[in-house]
Amino acid sequence: MKHVRDDLHKGRITDQEVYDLAVQLQRLIVTYNAKDFREFAKRNSHTGVIAVSANVPLHQIDTNLTALLMRSSEKALQGKYIVLLKEAAEAA
Repeated sequence: MKHVRDDLHKGRITDQEVYDLAVQLQRLIVTYNAKDFREFAKRNSHTGVIAVSANVPLHQIDTNLTALLMRSSEKALQGKYIVLLKEAAEAA
């Protein structure tokens, strides 16, 4: 897992640039910014978007994200938009 700002030193780039970088590196995007990345999700089969809620505890995001990645094949999530966890109010 790589953080765009901290690991790749690409802070302050646009959503489109983040998406283009993910395509180039053939990486999945895990983001709190779900609404802005939803439109990108199915544009390319070399990346995918996993949306998480900022209101879900980090340990729960980590547990669910790890479980999703462990049960998915290497390419199964590419070209897809997945909502990993919704807030309790949204899920009800």
